[in-house]
Amino acid sequence: MDQKTYAYYQNNAEFLVQRYESSKGGISRFFPWAFRKGEKVLEIGSGSGKDLSILLSLGVNAYGIEPAENMLTAASRLHPEVKERLFQGSIPDSIPDLPIKKFDALIISAVLMHIPEEQLFDSAFQIREHIKDRGKLLLSVPLERGDLIPGTSRDQKGRLMIIRPESQIRLLFERLGFRQESRWVSEDSLGRKDVSWLTIIFELQGEKGSTSADKIEGIINRDRKTATYKFALLRAICDLALNEFRSIHWLPGNKAGVPLSSISRKWIEYYWPLFENSAFIPQIRGERPESSKSIAFRKSLAGLIIYYSNAGGLNQFVYDRDYLSITSQAKSHLKKAQKEIEKAIIQGPVYYSGGGNSAFKPFSFDSRSRCIIMDAGLLEEMVQIGHWIRDSIILRWAEITSDFSEKSGNREKISSGEVLPLLLLYPGLKRDVLLVKRIFSSKKVIKCVWSDMDVASRFDIDHAIPFSLWHSNALWNLFPVNPQVNSKKRDRLPSRDLLVKRKDAIITVWNSIYHDNSAQNRFLLDTSKISGKEIPQLRKNWENALFSCFQETVETTAVRRNSERWCI
Repeated sequence: MDQKTYAYYQNNAEFLVQRYESSKGGISRFFPWAFRKGEKVLEIGSGSGKDLSILLSLGVNAYGIEPAENMLTAASRLHPEVKERLFQGSIPDSIPDLPIKKFDALIISAVLMHIPEEQLFDSAFQIREHIKDRGKLLLSVPLERGDLIPGTSRDQKGRLMIIRPESQIRLLFERLGFRQESRWVSEDSLGRKDVSWLTIIFELQGEKGSTSADKIEGIINRDRKTATYKFALLRAICDLALNEFRSIHWLPGNKAGVPLSSISRKWIEYYWPLFENSAFIPQIRGERPESSKSIAFRKSLAGLIIYYSNAGGLNQFVYDRDYLSITSQAKSHLKKAQKEIEKAIIQGPVYYSGGGNSAFKPFSFDSRSRCIIMDAGLLEEMVQIGHWIRDSIILRWAEITSDFSEKSGNREKISSGEVLPLLLLYPGLKRDVLLVKRIFSSKKVIKCVWSDMDVASRFDIDHAIPFSLWHSNALWNLFPVNPQVNSKKRDRLPSRDLLVKRKDAIITVWNSIYHDNSAQNRFLLDTSKISGKEIPQLRKNWENALFSCFQETVETTAVRRNSERWCI
């Protein structure tokens, strides 16, 4: 818990307990409906002990944890029946040793708002760890508070009060295997006019799959397919949702924003192999080499392709672009191509998906933030089952390209089987560990990140998140390891306990990369992609933020891909 918030509850316990005791309604109104007699239930953030006492009176086998010692003391005095069932602790890192390890249900009311952003995922993970499969989570968070200091996430009393959009909260838990069952919006139980609450009941689904992709299918089929733009847009959003999740902005009103620049960056990678191919491959209906009818940015992107034709091709361009080593001439080609691509995105699939002027508008463009705005539920779908959606989109893209080639008067129709390998050409899709190997080889002392053994004489480079699962050579994912240890780990993800235990060793490796002049820019750019932060924000105090993102990526990969875990 945030320390200023903890101090407020600790120092004002007597006043707060009396206030909570006088409230009417609140989350307890859902208890008879949500829980059955005899179920084991844990309440996180028990406050005055009032709700814990109500649970016991309903025959629920309930326990609670409360971080503020003075609140805990006052609760035990007011409700003696909870004294032996109430423990001091907090999420994510101070959960006490409880008599029960897995509960039928958890209650967490008016707590997540006090959790800093960098601890949010870890807190949700700890909640998951204490619930049985098919168990319930009764969650309550504020939808609005009028008592916040303008421009901050704190109230007049100094408490941290982060008002998170419903879509962000829902996706936070859905990424860990929960599914929403019910939701309610209600007024404040203390009678405050400028405060309202959202209450959600989730069920932990375990390995059960995500919901259907009917909305995506509707977008694809709703209007005439005269270009491949729509497939490129959906594919780019899938790729960003899967691999650059934190670059997405979660907005009020169940909306999300995806940066236009990130989408156009992906379009260059998709269309490059198609335009570079020796055979002309049309990307709009009726496009032919000798015709004036052409895809909007073919000429400008071709200029960039020609520049790199004898200089490493797409792989070298992506490296130069992403690691800020691009020449001024290449940058000029890139700027022109990107401008035309962004215009095509806005005027093409963003406008026409749904049918141009029709009421069904799945996408819009916000010129101030320069983001493509879309339904947050649709984006959640892409986060959850993006691998399957993306593969389906690529296949459909290949099929319609084949159809365009037949209609465009090509002497010989291009088959979808010929197009598909070009669409699957992701730049840099091979293991690349030379840079970190050179950095570690220059050190006199090298420790295996997992075992702490001295490996100065001989070491392997381990992709902590296996390359087979994530296809990433991000520098924060590469570590020196003992060859025997690496052989035992194979393509498994490190366990949560191992990550926590080896946190200092992991950060030490990152620092050795960060402080190497030839690697620092690349390291910061790799970190920017996973964290969603701009590079200037990462120049100081990046270690804990990166470790939090690293843990989150490991755990969500484990949940979504059902991956085997490993501990030394």
